[in-house]
Amino acid sequence: MTTCGEGTRVETLCLEMRSRNMSETIAAAGRGNMSETIAAAGRGAESLQEAPAHCPDLTSPRRTPSWTCTVSLASTRRSSPPRSTVRGALYPTLCDMPYLRPLEMNNQTHVTELIFLGFSNHPNLRGLFFFIFLVIYLTTLLGNTLIIMATRISPALHTPMYYFLSNLSFLDICYTSTTIPVMLLNFFREEKTISYEGCLSQIFFLVTCAGSECVLLAAMAYDRYVAICHPLRYPTLMSVKVCVFLVIGSWLCGLVNSVTHTALAATLTLCGPNQISHFLCDIPLILKLSCSDTSLNESVLHVASATIGLSPCLFTAVSYTLIISAILRIPSAQGRSKAFSTCASHLTVVVVFFGTANFNYDRPNVGDDLDMDILVSVLFCVVTPMFNPIIYSLRNKEVKAMTPLEMNNQTHVTELIFLGFSNHPNLRGLFFFIFLVIYLTTLLGNTLIIMATRISPALHTPMYYFLSNLSFLDICYTSTTIPVMLLNFFREEKTISYEGCLSQIFFLVTCAGSECVLLAAMAYDRYVAICHPLRYPTLMSVKVCVFLVIGSWLCGLVNSVTHTALAATLTLCGPNQISHFLCDIPLILKLSCSDTSLNESVLHVASATIGLSPCLFTAVSYTLIISAILRIPSAQGRSKAFSTCASHLTVVVVFYGTANINYDKPSKGYSLDMDILVSVLFCVVTPMFNPIIYSLRNKEVKGALRKLAGLGCMSPGNVSA
Repeated sequence: MTTCGEGTRVETLCLEMRSRNMSETIAAAGRGNMSETIAAAGRGAESLQEAPAHCPDLTSPRRTPSWTCTVSLASTRRSSPPRSTVRGALYPTLCDMPYLRPLEMNNQTHVTELIFLGFSNHPNLRGLFFFIFLVIYLTTLLGNTLIIMATRISPALHTPMYYFLSNLSFLDICYTSTTIPVMLLNFFREEKTISYEGCLSQIFFLVTCAGSECVLLAAMAYDRYVAICHPLRYPTLMSVKVCVFLVIGSWLCGLVNSVTHTALAATLTLCGPNQISHFLCDIPLILKLSCSDTSLNESVLHVASATIGLSPCLFTAVSYTLIISAILRIPSAQGRSKAFSTCASHLTVVVVFFGTANFNYDRPNVGDDLDMDILVSVLFCVVTPMFNPIIYSLRNKEVKAMTPLEMNNQTHVTELIFLGFSNHPNLRGLFFFIFLVIYLTTLLGNTLIIMATRISPALHTPMYYFLSNLSFLDICYTSTTIPVMLLNFFREEKTISYEGCLSQIFFLVTCAGSECVLLAAMAYDRYVAICHPLRYPTLMSVKVCVFLVIGSWLCGLVNSVTHTALAATLTLCGPNQISHFLCDIPLILKLSCSDTSLNESVLHVASATIGLSPCLFTAVSYTLIISAILRIPSAQGRSKAFSTCASHLTVVVVFYGTANINYDKPSKGYSLDMDILVSVLFCVVTPMFNPIIYSLRNKEVKGALRKLAGLGCMSPGNVSA
């Protein structure tokens, strides 16, 4: 940057330019009129041409000290402003004034939304593409899920090799689920956009899975090396502890690698264009869009490619060199064939994975053919995870031997008997009436809440949007258990099929988990309303509310699918009696005669993530809420603020209180009647109380219900002609 010879002369020049052009440029930018801004910037550029001859390089775009002037040539390069997704990106000619620096520092990330150009060359084929990738995705999910279930069910597959294989299948499910659902959704969207935060999230999960798979394949190669080259030491070298360490190590390597790349990518400045010539987000693609220094990112990318990519590949190559050398030394042809068959599947997967990965990332950048880029990435990111279970099932006798018939016959018990309320056969008529009234009250109350929030404009707010979803959850929750219970009161044998029991568990866990997360979202809503009222419309926009509700359902769904799938792998040999009136995970684990350690571990993790974490989040939220309420000076203000969250706080206390008593009570010392009573409080009574609590404690809900009742009482006969 060439500066004026004398500091005072340059300061004078800057002040003159500011008085002539800066005020109108900033005013135009403040009004949001980009055309006026660029016009004012152009006049500024013309004025710079009048600068003294001994200051020839005033148009350098580099940064200078605070008393010098700089001119950006971006305005001369662009004939039109960028898309609306570019935030705060002002391309006019500006003097580098000190008071403009904080604004510039706050707007380092100009691009907030990215556009995928993948498959844009063939708009007429998007229906065909959607069908093809949907079939591939479902095949990938089904194949890898079957591999996981087969390795869990069959005792013949309880070996280190298949333990690694089940983890590889889980990685492939995660890998494809990071990219394909977004791609499928974009086939039906006019603008195939993704937020910059969403792009970074996709990069995080994509790099985590890819890096973990590289290291895991190397661990599997080591397992095959030990099995063939050191068979006598195999039980020692590949113990359970070593296998778990290798799997955790592969995940940690992928996680550390991903966190590093994602954190560095988050520091980049993207000034536009905001178009990604692909159907996914990846580090090299983001680096191409950056207008800031990417030397550190590129250096880390090269280091990671060598450590996470190249090193496992070389380790695998050396391992198979030693393996093939050992196989060739076996004297008999039958022995060589048998030894090679134990590693043929893994060798095929390794060649396919590293081959497509190398072709995807290390091919020449000449030509820039979008279709070729998409095809290569599809082979690596989409097709390879689908092929892995196919390769293992075709090349492996043990996996093929695990037929669907054998998987279905693992569960010896096909029917379960409920013992709930069996101690009081003479009272079943009374029990039927009580639970029927409770169920009808629950349905009526929650349905009225949903209708009231839909009809009354006063209830078209985030809080009541969450409340209507909570009411719908309560209807689903009670409808999962009470109808079966009512039916069993009139049956001699209170039985349920094992498939029906798993179905009840699926819906029960889905609704319970979703309600936990939804109550935490409602607590966040109350926190924002009371502690940040001015920012409430922004922080709790329609988009945010929909995201929170969908997120709560997804959390419950993922939790439920995990538990139900694991429960389906258990072997129930008898007795087939459940000391309850419903099916639940802890009750099934008690009946199993197979190993339940994994189920119990997942249950503890789920209790911490889906149960304890939302509870703690809600507790912290209400601690901050109560603290803010107590700082309100007037008693009337405190009362009004507390009334907005009293109903939700009551529901939270009732829900988590009964849930804690139901699941965390001591396993000994409780009779069947006490177990039934506690479960009834949590599963039956709580959903009935929620609409009652909200209607009693909330003026808006009571007003909407009165309005709804008034509409219901109107009839054609009551309306005058």
